[in-house]
Amino acid sequence: MEEKEIKINVPAGYVFDKENSTFECIKFKKKESRFADYDGSYCISGFYLGEGSVIQYNDDCNDEFNKNVFVSKCAAKSALAFAQITQIRRHEIDRYGCLPSNDDTPFMPFYIWASRNTFNIDELKVNFTSLFSYLAFNTKKQAELFLKENTQLVKDYYMMD
Repeated sequence: MEEKEIKINVPAGYVFDKENSTFECIKFKKKESRFADYDGSYCISGFYLGEGSVIQYNDDCNDEFNKNVFVSKCAAKSALAFAQITQIRRHEIDRYGCLPSNDDTPFMPFYIWASRNTFNIDELKVNFTSLFSYLAFNTKKQAELFLKENTQLVKDYYMMD
């Protein structure tokens, strides 16, 4: 009995779709992008927060274990701003933990968000205690004061520069 073999090349960025393939029709689906699946096929380079919180460039493509490398300087600046915002709002961490989501968590309905190059302070009308943001406040006045005193940090966090 003669055997025949067919080799199929999976297109880049795709994986074999077992659930939707048949013997007669082989299908592929887009590969999910997860850092855990990094296979060394591309260079991890970009910016990271170095000693003294100085944003530095990393071009060591062989270092696949650095998970603290941002694709752009703007993204690294955003991460640095987020770290500083968490320090300023530290009392929420001390009082309620990292991500409050239980009935004891106070509802902070006023939150700061960005739209293009402007900031908005809106009030959530529904109590979503599972939604927690370091840019949410008990009162509109607190949100306005935080924004006034930390405008550049909030700009950096939302990558507005």
